[in-house]
Amino acid sequence: MVFIGFLLAGSGTAIYFMRVRSDELKGKYPPTTCKTSYSNRLGPANSLKTGSALTSSLKNWEHQAVNEYSLNMDLGKAGKPTEYGTTMQCFCRYQ
Repeated sequence: MVFIGFLLAGSGTAIYFMRVRSDELKGKYPPTTCKTSYSNRLGPANSLKTGSALTSSLKNWEHQAVNEYSLNMDLGKAGKPTEYGTTMQCFCRYQ
């Protein structure tokens, strides 16, 4: 009986810590849809950017995503809350 109680307590503890970690990640990477971001970066579906306009837009998007990542890494190292928003998440999904 004691052994079963010990296993149940261990299982409950593991579930608790996994839940806490999951909640932390949900806050760090909030759910986002990229439809608006893609439209803003690549142009509306009926007139997508091409050539140098597309290249320029993608480079700007990449620059903003890297800046967001760098800022959040610095905040994380300082023990402050971070949030990886739409810019980086959508850029990574696009790539």
